[in-house]
Amino acid sequence: MKAVAHSSCVTRAILIAVLLSAGLSGAAVGQTEQDRLDCFSEGTKDYENPSFYDIGLAACERFIRSGRYSGSELAQYVRSRAGWLHRKKDLDGALREYANAIQLNPNDFYAYDYRADVFLEQGQFERAIEDYNRAIRINPNYPAAYYSRGLTYERLGRLEDAKKSYRQALTIPANDRIAEWAHNAARKRLDELR
Repeated sequence: MKAVAHSSCVTRAILIAVLLSAGLSGAAVGQTEQDRLDCFSEGTKDYENPSFYDIGLAACERFIRSGRYSGSELAQYVRSRAGWLHRKKDLDGALREYANAIQLNPNDFYAYDYRADVFLEQGQFERAIEDYNRAIRINPNYPAAYYSRGLTYERLGRLEDAKKSYRQALTIPANDRIAEWAHNAARKRLDELR
């Protein structure tokens, strides 16, 4: 029994040594398709489950720390990490990571949109509007930014600007779940503002 346990430890030690000599850290080894799915919460609604937040965050961390990614590809993982931090209510951490994602990819309209969501949550309405406008300039066909900008205008008491932004969201085809959400939310706000 001790010989089998010793053999298993030796095998594990050799495997670790081989991986380390190949320049791979334990974090890089953990990068699997499941990690990618967890980091981006693809195909699930895990992003709604607080008990999953640390799992998604850890999956993103493994990709970021691997050193395998740079530029816009790395920005996607950093942006997703920021999203998990936002869900965990670490708003300062989320803002920091969205800024990092934007630095890596200044054309990432999602990063501007999601950072604006944090500003909105913090009551920094003017900064939120600036970022929603940046997201819209980069991708004028992204209805979620129009909807959220409208919500921000509404919080500022600028109801005509809010209605205009909600209407703009509705002019863009709803071709994914985020666009469908933005359409439904904009319609609801317009109905309530009548």
